[in-house]
Amino acid sequence: MSDTNDFQSGHRKRLKERFLKTEGHAWEDYELLELLLTYAIPRVDVKPLAKTLLIKFGSLGAIQAASIEDLKEIKGIKDNTAILLKVSFLMQESILKRETIKRECLNSWERIENYCFALLGREKKEYVYVILLDAGCCVIDTVQIQKGTVDQASVYVREIVEQLIKNNAVSFILVHNHPSGDTRPSADDIRLTHTLQDTTRKLNILMQDHFIVSPQGINSFKLMDLMKKYDDKK
Repeated sequence: MSDTNDFQSGHRKRLKERFLKTEGHAWEDYELLELLLTYAIPRVDVKPLAKTLLIKFGSLGAIQAASIEDLKEIKGIKDNTAILLKVSFLMQESILKRETIKRECLNSWERIENYCFALLGREKKEYVYVILLDAGCCVIDTVQIQKGTVDQASVYVREIVEQLIKNNAVSFILVHNHPSGDTRPSADDIRLTHTLQDTTRKLNILMQDHFIVSPQGINSFKLMDLMKKYDDKK
């Protein structure tokens, strides 16, 4: 047992020293997770546990989205470890939200993806948000339209148009989540998108995109070629 403890102590020391030198750059996800776990679980090789978590949930983002109860279903995860994982991820999420708000401009795919995932990536219920943008694609406001599935297009369209006009938005992004993990759009998702495009186009307000977020990632209607195209020459 002493030899095992000595090995673990040496391994953890080397892991921390390497992190101090590299600050985690070019580390594998399991290595980052392993280092974090060392602060909650003493005297145990936590590398297998880190890999188990990634296999079980699929990604660091999915671990972030997992509940305390889900985490504790993994052998080796108890209250202290689950709390550490949740607190560290929630701190990151809070910082990301504040930085995005301070930065305000969603003028790149990475910024939009980070913003949308921070907004909805860990939610267990379905929400619909509209991100209101000015002429420079900077955020005016982010408004929760409704909780629940996208199955009442007329209601969503009316509420979204009200928000767009009230805030003098030049363009907007629609975003909702699929907690199941499947980011494929439904027929209702597509119908709502096209109805919104038609309606807001008449108001000279551009719908930039519609994103579907899940714990595993994000999908774009524009990248899926599902946004309606118009012939402005006619």
